[in-house]
Amino acid sequence: MKGKVVLGIALMLTLAFTGCAKKSDMGATQSANKSAITSETKMSNSGATGNGNANSDAAKSQYSVVEQKKIIQHCNLYIVADDLKKLSSELHSKSQQLGGYIESEELMEERSSAKIRIPAIKFDEFINFTESSYEVKNKNITTENVTDAYVDNDARLKNLRVQEEQVLNIMKKANTVDEVLKIQSELYKIRGEAEALEAKKKNWDKEVDYATITINIDKKNIVVDNKKSIIGGKDFFKASSKGFNNTLISLVLFIQKLLIFVISNIIPIAILAVLGFFGFKQYKKYNKSK
Repeated sequence: MKGKVVLGIALMLTLAFTGCAKKSDMGATQSANKSAITSETKMSNSGATGNGNANSDAAKSQYSVVEQKKIIQHCNLYIVADDLKKLSSELHSKSQQLGGYIESEELMEERSSAKIRIPAIKFDEFINFTESSYEVKNKNITTENVTDAYVDNDARLKNLRVQEEQVLNIMKKANTVDEVLKIQSELYKIRGEAEALEAKKKNWDKEVDYATITINIDKKNIVVDNKKSIIGGKDFFKASSKGFNNTLISLVLFIQKLLIFVISNIIPIAILAVLGFFGFKQYKKYNKSK
């Protein structure tokens, strides 16, 4: 009976701890760094006796890790080029040289596109390379500062890890299968939330460390020079003779097609001619009778 009372009190303390953790996570993002450290220290003191100094040191360590701003960089480029395959090969070489890689690419006869990931510290160098090497028609650079959200996510993740440790300690004191199942349910919930936050953190780290550059490329169209000039001398007579021959050929072809049409439709034409003839005679008789 004593064990159940102790276990009930422990679970109540854990639930109270969880409520405090969630409230502290919803603090203002403007002071995210300080609030993260403060909330971590308070929860560590109330959650596990004897671990206060260790949690405080961890909070300070977290602050130093995210002290640097977390900036995500994106760039969209539109390029026209004569040789799309050559350009693709050069982009592959340059991205590898800078420690990056081609995330995706689509190469067609008249158009191509590529999504390239470049280390953030080499972002400007790659952009300068494209502008100096190719005909860049359009460039659009955007940045996203995720520092506050990153710190808040980190604080929530640490709170969940502390809760997980406490629930595991409570599980050791469970005496019945029913108690173990209830504690496991709470543990799975905490771990699920922690894994989601961990995945978000890893994705941010990837986006921050490697800038994204999207390039759309069109094949350059070569315009033929159509300058007009005056024709004189022998060229004039040659052009006139050629024009006459073309006209004569066109006339012969027209007559030929007309004859083919008449011959192939001789029966319907003959019937129409006979009907027209008798119709005309009847019309004349009618006029005379008047």
